[in-house]
Amino acid sequence: METTMNQNVREKVIESFRQLVGNERKSITMDTKFGELGLDSLKLIEIVFDLENHFGTSADEELLAQVESIADLVALFDSSEGAEMQVSGL
Repeated sequence: METTMNQNVREKVIESFRQLVGNERKSITMDTKFGELGLDSLKLIEIVFDLENHFGTSADEELLAQVESIADLVALFDSSEGAEMQVSGL
């Protein structure tokens, strides 16, 4: 069962991507890869800064370099809040 923190992180991450790429892109899911959204690294950094500010934490830079999908980013921020990091490829 999904924890409340995980749900909050998931909702905020997806909301951040929807705002950046436009609300017409409603098919953003946990499985969406950043490349599918046409985002460059600067846009991704913008989202990460927004998430760091929102959650009052810093993402681990080594792990951040490995994230490829919405699920990976959710797991990264969820783990920074005390949950165990469990994502594909990390």
